[in-house]
Amino acid sequence: MTVDSTSEDAADALWETAYADLKAIAHLRIRDAHAARVIDTTALVHESWLKLTAVKHFKPQNRRRFFAYAAKTMRSIIIDIVKNQSRAKRGGGVAEVTLDPSAALPDHADLIAEPIRLDEALRELERGMPRLGQVVEMRYFGGLTEIEIADVLGVTERTVRREWEKAQLILREMLVD
Repeated sequence: MTVDSTSEDAADALWETAYADLKAIAHLRIRDAHAARVIDTTALVHESWLKLTAVKHFKPQNRRRFFAYAAKTMRSIIIDIVKNQSRAKRGGGVAEVTLDPSAALPDHADLIAEPIRLDEALRELERGMPRLGQVVEMRYFGGLTEIEIADVLGVTERTVRREWEKAQLILREMLVD
């Protein structure tokens, strides 16, 4: 971000507007990653904001793109925390999370995976099918709806729904031992 007062005013306005939504998203991600013992919602939001505003020329085009980028930021912070915790305990105590309990297909509701394994699988998915990775990231880490994701990606809601289902199936297959 530039340091002129207009940019600072815009950043302050964005912070005030987005804060409650960022806290809601952070709360869900912390709960799903069982990371509450190492970071709380407020700390995750503030850490995310610091990372977001540290990006040179940070200018989100719209609300949805801002939250898509915030989702990516929260993901990286949570994964870093889990990796550091795992390293500190020499591999012990890594929490488990569901792929997305609110959106999982009923017959796969019992699927759980370590956050690090989920991140690795998502990275592999992104290498082969970048848009599927974007859909998962925006939906799982950013809490965006199918309509919001469709708007960000410039595709139809139906395409997002199909890609979400396809990504879930691929990730499940990658995560099953």
